[in-house]
Amino acid sequence: MSVNTKDTHTRVNATIRIRGIVQGVGFRPTIWRIANECDLVGEVLNDTNGVLIHVSGYLQSVDQFVQRLHAEAPPLARIDAIERTSHNKDLKGNQFRIGASDSGNALTGIAPSLSLILCNCRWLNEVL
Repeated sequence: MSVNTKDTHTRVNATIRIRGIVQGVGFRPTIWRIANECDLVGEVLNDTNGVLIHVSGYLQSVDQFVQRLHAEAPPLARIDAIERTSHNKDLKGNQFRIGASDSGNALTGIAPSLSLILCNCRWLNEVL
């Protein structure tokens, strides 16, 4: 099977929306790590609808990035949907960064704090 090198070396810009329980679970640092390993430029941030990613890179790298989001999601995350759209907006800079979270009324699931869960487990062990 031959690979079309024109497609793999084409630069693309994409917006990726991840919906589900994706906030408070360490998703942005995971996305940052995967994006850097895939040599992508852009940013990731939380907003009221979940996690929003703006990314630029070679088509093959962006495809690999999206596949790895599923495979390497943090253990407490639950991905309900990943939506990918193309755009022509030039992304500033030459690195991938974690952006500030947008504020507002959350329309996405947020996982309970792991520290609260561990605290409650310790308390249960002491009581039982």
